[in-house]
Order: sequence, then structure tokens, then C-alpha cells
Amino acid sequence: MHSIQELVSLYDNEGLEPVDIIYDYINNIINNDEFNTFITITKNKVVKDIAKYHKKANKIYGIPISIKDIYDIENYPTTNGYLYDKSDYPSESSNMVKILEAKGFLIVGKNNLTPYSATITSKNNVHGDVINPKNRRFTAGGSSSGSAAAVASNMVPCAIGSDTSGSTRIPASCCGIVGLKPTYDKDVSFGMTPISKTLDHIGLLSRNVKDLEIVFNILKVKDLKTSHKNLTIGIPTEYFTENIDIEINDMMKAVYTNFKNMGHSLVPIDTNILKKNNINTISRNIGTPEMTVHHRKYINKKIYPEYLKKTFNKSQSISSIDYLSAKEDCSKIKNKFNNIFQAVDVILTPTMPIKVPRIEVDNVYYKGLNHDIEDVMIKYTTVFNLTGHPAITIPSGYVTDDISQGIQLIASYNSESVLFDIASSYEDFINTNT
Repeated sequence: MHSIQELVSLYDNEGLEPVDIIYDYINNIINNDEFNTFITITKNKVVKDIAKYHKKANKIYGIPISIKDIYDIENYPTTNGYLYDKSDYPSESSNMVKILEAKGFLIVGKNNLTPYSATITSKNNVHGDVINPKNRRFTAGGSSSGSAAAVASNMVPCAIGSDTSGSTRIPASCCGIVGLKPTYDKDVSFGMTPISKTLDHIGLLSRNVKDLEIVFNILKVKDLKTSHKNLTIGIPTEYFTENIDIEINDMMKAVYTNFKNMGHSLVPIDTNILKKNNINTISRNIGTPEMTVHHRKYINKKIYPEYLKKTFNKSQSISSIDYLSAKEDCSKIKNKFNNIFQAVDVILTPTMPIKVPRIEVDNVYYKGLNHDIEDVMIKYTTVFNLTGHPAITIPSGYVTDDISQGIQLIASYNSESVLFDIASSYEDFINTNT
């Protein structure tokens, strides 16, 4: 299977049409999806779309893409990774699907996920667990696990996920690929099964940065800030440096050296505000009530996992004061990082404080305390769902357990071009020097 850059070249220079390659992708998914990355294959839709699309000046026309099964496609089920009413199909496609169709993408299917995007693992007891293509013994992450694994296993060159606490960046990191949470934009979420109107972001996944940049630039309509070659990189002095695995600590030392050798300046930044606040609690005090408000109107119409029903019930213990206080804390954290971005171009952190965990791991122990694995995995990603800043995870080049562990780069609002510039140059540096 091809990269997006290769497909664009084939279409432009070799005279191929999408019909010449798209059925290879469909048949490969049908016959070779050994990692359980798809729930629904939209072959009939692809046939109709090829027939109605015409060749456009837009170079992206005819690129296969898959979407997380939380986005509605007209006349196809939206399972949310769980049981669903087979008589209840959406009558209208989501905004994200409409955008993809308008730009000439060919949606080949809907990806597996953890039910209702509610956890950060790759487990699913209805449609089957998503398996990590890099190493079957380790989690593929979540909740956009199928989208990440589909890209990593060459089922598709790119995929759409979602990201509320890290649900695109974490599986991308676990599967050794590239994942972007763009700047917060509430307008793309219509027709998507939400968790939190405040924290939900779309997610984009690909196997390399240049492919991701092509997809983003076609989908994005806002003007982007321009980048420049030698950047100032902010290195947090607190929160992102504590209680991390030895392997992740060693990885970051190597990454710092790589960026310095690339000509960038590394400067310390004060992130003490994150230590003064329980970030996961702030996220939950916002996300849990917002999720419950959406789903309570469907509680007698849809089928939900028992653990999710318990979450809905728990939301009643989160008071309006808790919710409003969390929103206020969120604003303070946003302002702090906005001030930081006055002095630096990007911020660099590990994607997770731990290396990709094995499937069976439920808890992590440090400082004599037992911590839920999911709380640990989202510790560094959920910060930027609270702030809404764009964040990308890329493979670091530091490989353990056959997986290139992920690093996270964050920029100011609508500065995705800065992220692509530095991430792409880092990717080239690693490919040249390893």
C-alpha cells in the first residue's frame, strides 16, 4: 500500500485514477485486517463516490481514508464500538464526513474503538480488541485505537480519530505513527458522538509527517502562521519531568540532543501551574457532566456498557460549583500557556510518562501509590485538550519493545504549520541518522 505522497505522484505523473487503486485497499481490508481495525467497510459508498466525483485541481482527490466509528455516515450504522439498533441509521452525515467528501477523499470504512470513546485502552468486548501492529503484546492505545492501527498496518494511508484527553495522540504513540490534535474547533463536531463539547477535538493520523500535512492543509480553511527554520523549544521544568519511566527519561535526553544538533534552541519554561492543579480532575469535572448531558436523552433508546452507566450516575456527584471551578481553572491554564508561547515557538514533552504498556497492565506504582494506567497514560496529553492548543505526537527514534516511543510537540493556536515544520525536519533527521 502507498503513502499519500506516492498516491499523489501516481495520480499526477503516472496517469492513474482512483478507480485503479481503491479496490486494492478495499480488498486488503476485507482479507487482511488481522489487527481488527475496522467495524464497517463502506464499499458501496466508495463505488458511488467514485462515480459521482470528477477529477479536480485538488491533488488530494481519490485518497483512501478511514474514520473512527463515532462519525455519522448517511445510511451506515454508527456503532460507537458497541451494540446498536440496526434499524436506526443516521439520515445525515457528520460535518467531518461532509468535509472529507467535498475534498475528494474516499472513505473506505469505519474504525474500531473502545466503546463510546470512554477509555484509553484498545479493549472492546463486542467487536474484539484492536491489536497493536508493532507488537501484539502491547496496547494499541485508545480510544481511536482502530484508526491508529489501520494506519500502522497499511490498511489506509490516513485516518480520522477524535481526541478528548489524548485519544488520537496516545494510540498514535503506541502504534509508532504520527497523530495530530489540531487547534480546538467546535464547528467540525456536528454528527460526531461527543464526550465533551469543551474538550473534544478531531484527530488526524498517518505514517509520516508529510502525509499528515497534506491531509491537514486540504481540510483546514483557516490561514496558518508561517514557520521559520531555527525555533525556540520550551522544555518544561515541572510536571512533564516527574515520575517518568527510565526508558522515557533516556529517550528525552537523546531527543534533546537531536534537536540541538538540528540547530534549535532549548530553553526551560515554568509549568508549575500544572502541579498546583489536578489536571485529570479538572478534565473529568468538565467532561463527565457534558458527556452525561448528551447521552441522558438516549439512555432508554441506546445500549450502553454498564461501566458507562455508572459514569453517568457518578456525574450527579459533580456539582455546578465543581464544573464552573474546573472551567475557571481551565482558563487560567490556557492563559499561562498563551504567555509561554510569547517566548517560545513550540513546547516539547514525552507523549506519555511511561513507555507503551503491555496489554494486561492495569496499574502503575510510583511514590508508594497505585495509579490507574489510564490516568497515567493521559497525564501529558489531556493538558492540551484543556488549553485547545495544537499538539502532534511523532516517533522519537528511541525504540523499545519494537515501538518507537512518542514525543509530543505543542504550538500556539493555529500554528500547525510550525508543528509540521519541526516535526518533519525531526523525522528526516532520525531517518538520516539511525
